Amino acid sequence: MNRWMGRAAALLALSVALAGGGAAAQASVPAAVPQVSSPGQWATTGDMTTAREYHDAAALANGHALVAGGVDAVGNILASAEVYSQATGTWGATGSMSQVRLRHRLTALADGKVLVSGGQGGGSGSMGGSGNSLVSAELYDPATGTWAATGSMSTARAEHTATLLPGGKVLVAGGDDLSVATASAELYDPATGTWAPTGRMSTPRAGHTATVLADGRVLVAGGGNAQGVPVASAEVYDPATGTWAATGSMSSARSAHTATLLTDGKVLVAGGFDGTSAVAAAELYDPATGTWAVTGSMNAARYEHTATLLPTGQVLTVGGCCQDPAGAELYDPATRTWSTTASLHTGRYLHAATLLSSGEVLVAGGLLISGTERTASAEVYQQAARPDGSLHIKRITAKVSGRQLTARATFTDEDPNGTVTQFSATFTWGDGSTSPAKVSRNRAGLFVASAAHTYAKAARYTVTVTICDVGGAATSGSKTVSIGS
Repeated sequence: MNRWMGRAAALLALSVALAGGGAAAQASVPAAVPQVSSPGQWATTGDMTTAREYHDAAALANGHALVAGGVDAVGNILASAEVYSQATGTWGATGSMSQVRLRHRLTALADGKVLVSGGQGGGSGSMGGSGNSLVSAELYDPATGTWAATGSMSTARAEHTATLLPGGKVLVAGGDDLSVATASAELYDPATGTWAPTGRMSTPRAGHTATVLADGRVLVAGGGNAQGVPVASAEVYDPATGTWAATGSMSSARSAHTATLLTDGKVLVAGGFDGTSAVAAAELYDPATGTWAVTGSMNAARYEHTATLLPTGQVLTVGGCCQDPAGAELYDPATRTWSTTASLHTGRYLHAATLLSSGEVLVAGGLLISGTERTASAEVYQQAARPDGSLHIKRITAKVSGRQLTARATFTDEDPNGTVTQFSATFTWGDGSTSPAKVSRNRAGLFVASAAHTYAKAARYTVTVTICDVGGAATSGSKTVSIGS
């Protein structure tokens, strides 16, 4: 049995046991997590045309969401893709990839196209058949709804990470060949459609996370090593030198976890699988010191879940195997604690989650707790906002230097006791990327949200800023800018 199929079998056995596979297993299931007053709700939306798990998703610059690949209801690996329209709440078929893929990665590029890299294919097209990891990559063009071949990687890999760097290139790191994890890394250049090798990680990993830090470096954490054993180590990639450097290790070894960049520049890692069981523990990485600190644990242990940074600065975790697959929780960076929020209508893991331009979170597909049934259902998380209109954007300014844009939004709060620490802000740059903003106060006593971004090509872009406070009030505004050559 190869490395990945062994892990999948273990996951299936655990999920069946927790669903009711024997008295001993049932006795080990923790009590249900109590619900608290919910600051949000889930609404069902249109089903996908195809049930799928092990797929991936990407937000498109036009506000839609793309889902591609995965495994269907009868175990066939898929090449198909579909697009969700938040305006209509429906899915529509779009062009299929040239190869079937699962455990692949989708990366939204600065020009609005989407790169799919690697994954697991199969000569028979079936997850249970003879499979192989892939070196191929393709580009999806939302304007035409079609895929086109692009350069292939030098190393076949699945369950890797594919991270958009500030300069527009994509860093692919780690992954496995369905047997052994690799430490290799490569860079994709959208301008040439080619891949180039870059520095190798010190530890082979698959099922790890990769997070772009505020300074442009990339933090890689956890994952399974060459023997498939989850590790606690982490390392940082510097795009300026193309090299990796060791950094502090987490207190808990984990794979199949999540990592989220917070608005203060720290990284929240939550959940995962430690080689024996699911993990509820969470940790914070501080790039300034290169160290980790334990933070509040989730109410339920979970892995193969999703985590999404909300416009409020909170983090929403959803589903996961196997204790609370319908559960969702919110992490508050101000208090460093978790609270339960409204549960999914359909519990799931191995699903995909996408932050929509509306600020809502789309969850689609996945595997049900039975471990044998995939779902086509989708739901949208809507966070309640305080309807007091207390935040007001006064003006948005933009300073352009070449392809770099520095944006500033000046705003006011009707609360006379408002402070900088109670606000979070996010800029959406119009090219498919977003950045957390720094919030400060100017000499006139007005609040200012600011951030900078470098575009990959010259064009006109609509920049949107969303500002939220800890009480739930939110406001947004947009400005169109022209980026020169």
